[in-house]
Amino acid sequence: MYGGYFDEQIAKQARTAISKAISAGKTNMEVQFPPVPNVEEAKFGTPLNQKFGKTLIAKDLKIKGGYLPGSNVSRNLIAYSNIYWAKRLAGAMKKPVGVLSAEQINFDDIKNWGDISRSGKIGSDKARKEGKPNESIIAINPGGEETWQRLVSAYGQPNCPFIVMNNSYSTSYDLGNRKGFEEVYYLKRISKGFVFASFLICTVSFPTFSSVFLTHNHFPSLSTIKTEGLSRKLGGIIGKAGWQYGSPTNI
Repeated sequence: MYGGYFDEQIAKQARTAISKAISAGKTNMEVQFPPVPNVEEAKFGTPLNQKFGKTLIAKDLKIKGGYLPGSNVSRNLIAYSNIYWAKRLAGAMKKPVGVLSAEQINFDDIKNWGDISRSGKIGSDKARKEGKPNESIIAINPGGEETWQRLVSAYGQPNCPFIVMNNSYSTSYDLGNRKGFEEVYYLKRISKGFVFASFLICTVSFPTFSSVFLTHNHFPSLSTIKTEGLSRKLGGIIGKAGWQYGSPTNI
């Protein structure tokens, strides 16, 4: 799975999902996946985290001073990684594209913004005033979903894409969101596995059965459903799948 962080697969999949959703008329969207490999260990700086920060994040964003011990990017790897992903996804959206973040980041550290036309802090008057007509927005880790529609009103443009990306927590304690933002690309860990949803496709995967995955070279698709209602339907899907392996406790 972690190879997708280094070989463009996550970025390609997410861009495709966003493009399809926009073509289908979606404007308010959610993109959710772990921004760094081994995200649970990011604050400890594992070798894989460090490799990701040095070989991709610092180089791609052309971080001033690079990835060094004690640097902003090494201390706040998740925040800078989210900017990297926003940069990779911006090409799927209608230009201009603005990126707003609620995370601890020094925007001046970044010298390569790619297709991103502006950046700003969520909640600041400056970010609100610098909005441009027909601008697409990526809002990084903006907070509880009860605030999302207010963010669209404050920073979004009429009929333009607005993506909530990699929100760090859910106030509903569930998968997906309850505010009508289309989960166009969604990868989240659950007990003993992951849930993966990519615009109208949902797959539940279980790494426990790695030999099955290696044999068939893909995750077994347990159900293909619309991502609307993902959180309501997933429990039944997982339970049914568990019985196929002998018992629900097997998953």
